[in-house]
Amino acid sequence: MTQEEQLIRRYFQAFNRQNIEGVMDCFHENPVLVDRKGRRVEGRAEVRRCYEASFASFPDGRCQLRVCTGNDVALWRSRGF
Repeated sequence: MTQEEQLIRRYFQAFNRQNIEGVMDCFHENPVLVDRKGRRVEGRAEVRRCYEASFASFPDGRCQLRVCTGNDVALWRSRGF
């Protein structure tokens, strides 16, 4: 398993446990998230707030890793979001 695959799997495990520290450990020091509508969330504090809000809004939300290519691409599906 590549380092990228390990990171993606670790992210999904932390996300499904709603472990904010584990999720944040998967990002570098200046993360950027872009949602489906093209809105950007930049910086650790803002990304953290985004995940905290998601976890509070969807306490039963889970993601399942379907395919991991090892090229920073993962196909997944979510439940509860």
